[in-house]
Amino acid sequence: MNVEEANLKAIAALIGTDPVLSGLVLRLVNSPMFGVRHRVTGVLQAVALLGLDRLRALSTTAALKMLVSTALYLPASTRCWRHSVACALATQEVAVSTGFDGDTAYTAGLLHDIGRFAMLSCWPREYSHLLATCCPADLREREFETLGVRHTDAGAFLLQHWGLPSDLVEAARDHHGPPLDGQPRLVELVSCGCHLADAIGFAVTAKPPDECAPDDTLSCLVTDQDAFSFRIADGINQIECL
Repeated sequence: MNVEEANLKAIAALIGTDPVLSGLVLRLVNSPMFGVRHRVTGVLQAVALLGLDRLRALSTTAALKMLVSTALYLPASTRCWRHSVACALATQEVAVSTGFDGDTAYTAGLLHDIGRFAMLSCWPREYSHLLATCCPADLREREFETLGVRHTDAGAFLLQHWGLPSDLVEAARDHHGPPLDGQPRLVELVSCGCHLADAIGFAVTAKPPDECAPDDTLSCLVTDQDAFSFRIADGINQIECL
């Protein structure tokens, strides 16, 4: 038995102890996006078909959904959830086009706004009100004035506290920096993904961002805008259906 096979068996055994995650893994591998000829009923076979990188992305997505599930009844939380997934998918696409690891980019995009979910859990009414009434450009300062913390700092603190890699912490803290320019770093890719998610209609605020027109943001980074928007929306729909 080689190392990779041993790792897959160990991971499958661990997933097999969690009924919810086992169900998600099996539903994903049997979904139309994989197109397997015969229905997969075993976790080990599903793990082998998915591969470690895709499984890591799925597990992170499922964990985030379970973490924020208590606040998902709030419209603001639903917008934050869809923005996070849209950012993850968009960041992954931009990363692959620049030769960066797509799965790492997906995870960074998914977790970039984790601080918002923490704030929604702590101050559901107050933070929902901010997301419903603030202009996007003023939101972080209003967060600090009203609640004493910005979502970027809260997210960076959480990821650091959980012992996640420093580039994920940096992406959560600094993703509101300028869009991609030159040799990409992970935080710059996440910044692009965040802008693209906003541009195609998955913003976290009730008021759409006005720093730049959606068509300008998309045209700078995406060749076929309609196809890109459809892929992101379809990806969100598939994940939510799972």
